[in-house]
Order: sequence, then structure tokens, then C-alpha cells
Amino acid sequence: YLRQVISYDYSFGDGQFSSTVNPNHAYANFGTFGVQLNVITDSGCVDSIMQTIVIHEKPAADFAVIDRCLNDSSQFNDQSTISSGAISNWNWAFGDGTASSQVSPAKLYAQDGTYQVQLIVESDSACFDTISKTHVIHDLPLVQFNLNNVCPGDLLTLQDASSAQNPFSINQWFWDVDTN
Repeated sequence: YLRQVISYDYSFGDGQFSSTVNPNHAYANFGTFGVQLNVITDSGCVDSIMQTIVIHEKPAADFAVIDRCLNDSSQFNDQSTISSGAISNWNWAFGDGTASSQVSPAKLYAQDGTYQVQLIVESDSACFDTISKTHVIHDLPLVQFNLNNVCPGDLLTLQDASSAQNPFSINQWFWDVDTN
């Protein structure tokens, strides 16, 4: 005659318990924990087992990048951390369909706009963390100027007609006049 288990008592080693047959449990912290299962059959027999589980630390994904102008390369600087173990993989998605697995990649965007950049880091214990940040590529100003026709010895007048996309404005001008 086969005995039937009527009671399951799990102790997860972190002060949490469960009496379900196949429980799920999320540990709040990393470390080594003893998981114990006690079962009771319908005839009152008791048995237990203890196993050790290691909960590895998750990395903390982070990066820094400065908004750039079109035609300027964006430098993505990984600032991810982990105090136990090491980060072994970096997966970047730049928001324009391109990606990289470098630690701190540089990227040249083909168009201005606002991009959602995602970084997924993986530890040497196969734990993951993800972060997303907005990165802006500003449009270039439209450079334009007007000049008058002059004869030798006459004063040349240059008049700026450049413009920038709102809400930006032009705040510096550098004129290079060839005198040859």
C-alpha cells in the first residue's frame, strides 16, 4: 500500500516558508542558503531533506553618454558594477537597429533624433541587469551667409543667414576669410 504525502513544509533559509507542493521563491539578497523540505505522509511518517543553494549577486547596469551633434561620434561609457564576481558580457542596442557587444563602444548615428539606448550586462554567474536611457543627436545648423560683390580696395560685408532648429540657437560664429 503506497503512502500519500499530506503535508509539505519548505524553509528557504531566509526566514520565508511555504506549504505548497511546488513553490516558487524569490530571494531578496544574494548569499548561500539552506533550503529544507519536511514531508508528512497520511500514516504520520516524517522525512526531510536539506540542500544548499547559492544566490549570486546581480550586476547593476549603468552607462554614461553625452548628447551629441549629427556627424559627431557618441561615446558610451559603461559604468556597470558588481561587488561579487565579474561582468562578462555587454549587449548594447542603440535605438536605431544597430548593436554592440563592446564594453564601452563609440557610435556614429546616421540621423538626428532621440534614441532609446539599452544596455544589458551579464555576470560570470549568468545574472542579468538592464538599463535604458534616452540619447539625443542634435541636427546641425544650416550654415548660410550673404556677401556683396566688391572691387579691390572696397569693404567686403558678410551677413550671416544661418539658422538652427528650434529650440536651439546659434551662439558662436567663426569666420575664415582667405586673403590670398
